[in-house]
Amino acid sequence: MIGLTAGVMGSVVVTTVMIIVKTQELPPVYESNIYLVLDRPIAVYELDLFYDPRATLEGFIESLNFEYKSYFSLTCLKLIVTAFKLKPIVLEKLPSPIEQIPKDTPSIVVLNATVFFNQSYTAEEVRAALINYTRIIDLINKYNGKPSGRYATINLAKSIFRATNPSSFKKKDALMQKDVEINMSPQDYVLEAISGSNDDFYTTPPIQKKTCDYFVPAYMSITFERSFPTTEKRQFADLASTLQDLATNVQNRITSKFGTSFIKLDILLFSDQPILFPNTQTVLTTVVCRIYLTLNQRATLIEQSLKDDTQSITLLDVANVPSSAIAIKSTTTAATLSTTTSTKTPDTTTTITVTRTPEITVSTIAKTTSTPLTRVPETVTTTSRCNLNDQVYEAYMSISLLLSATNDEMAVFSNIGTTIEDIRVSLNVELKVAFPLSFLKFNYIMMSNQPIVFSTMKSRRRKRQSDQTAVIIVIGKAYFTQSQSRFELRTSLKNYKLGIDVLNKYGTSNTRLSSFSADHSIFGDTSSIELTSEEIVDLTAYC
Repeated sequence: MIGLTAGVMGSVVVTTVMIIVKTQELPPVYESNIYLVLDRPIAVYELDLFYDPRATLEGFIESLNFEYKSYFSLTCLKLIVTAFKLKPIVLEKLPSPIEQIPKDTPSIVVLNATVFFNQSYTAEEVRAALINYTRIIDLINKYNGKPSGRYATINLAKSIFRATNPSSFKKKDALMQKDVEINMSPQDYVLEAISGSNDDFYTTPPIQKKTCDYFVPAYMSITFERSFPTTEKRQFADLASTLQDLATNVQNRITSKFGTSFIKLDILLFSDQPILFPNTQTVLTTVVCRIYLTLNQRATLIEQSLKDDTQSITLLDVANVPSSAIAIKSTTTAATLSTTTSTKTPDTTTTITVTRTPEITVSTIAKTTSTPLTRVPETVTTTSRCNLNDQVYEAYMSISLLLSATNDEMAVFSNIGTTIEDIRVSLNVELKVAFPLSFLKFNYIMMSNQPIVFSTMKSRRRKRQSDQTAVIIVIGKAYFTQSQSRFELRTSLKNYKLGIDVLNKYGTSNTRLSSFSADHSIFGDTSSIELTSEEIVDLTAYC
């Protein structure tokens, strides 16, 4: 018995224990895409530009996160802004015949966002968090450049909220998602809406960054018409101040339209004194300028930026006392856009050059054409040699050609493209003959799209065949290897004439002789410039 017991006690009993560990599943993440629209009226003293776009965006990020995390305190993980329009979108303001005092201009502020939750919600539930959402949005005061704050309120009718969907992100990844960032380029982030019902989300195209190394110059001739009583003289009270006021006015209008995509304004040509419009008590003041934009814009859009513009013009009366009156922008003002681009960023300082001329040198320009022209080989050759890496000089000029036509002949070109090419080629010939050793090339910039009639009824007895005088304005710049004065340039064209084909009322083309008018033309002195590589290649053929 004892032996048996010991044997049993000495045996080894092995017990196997199996432990099964069940992995806990991570809670799902849901996301809702939203498109927010806020109404932000623009006061008459404000520009349609955020005072600080980056601060405005950061304010939205902070406040929207606060709203959602307060409303969904246990379930909202994070909100990120995925797209942001860098300036308010101005809505069309319909004129009111009874409106006497300027009122606010309606505009909206828009952005896209994504909200992450750890629970599913309907679109109405997501929407409920922002029913009373408001923000103070700072725009720019157009008069002092300081911030101008007013409340923006959410427009629930235009905003879109979507029900949550399961997200591809886990909680950790969702919390690491970042908001869109702002570069200083004005249109790095462009919000585009795809039309559809409230179930269709407004999406944003891929972000394309812009750079100020890319710019497009636009040339404009802007004319203001002002009453001219017999008690006044055709003389500015202060020429420099008048030009400075015009430059500030134009710059403010362009900035208001294009925002920070506007880089710089250059005043190219300006006259010494206004011109008396024939047979009226009206005088005209014109400035020829160039603006730089980061994006290509249509000429009509640039013209719209100056629509209904006014400017106070101060002349001297017969007693040499300043006399001010409001001038309105002429409907025949031209604006055209050059499609030439460059990788050289211009100095952003506004350039103003006052061109003093003894003659009356202001003209109106009609809406221009942007007809592309191909370069024609030089008509006059020269054996002179030049080094374009040395000094080269350029001069801007606004050339006026006068022509007479009967009432049977409409003030319309038979073929504007042919007319432009004839003018361009003939001016190159004329300037080459006048400056055989220094002239390189005349570059056409813009021209009135039709002759501008400014006087009629030459003969009272022949009303049916009375002559009408019209002016054709051509703006361009010429390159030289030597400095030339504006007087020399004006004198070189004193005998310039060119046949212009115009249509009569029967649709038949007639050729009318046009001649250069110094009284309606503006010339600037040449200035030394640094050529781009493209300009060197282009001008070498004329060297």
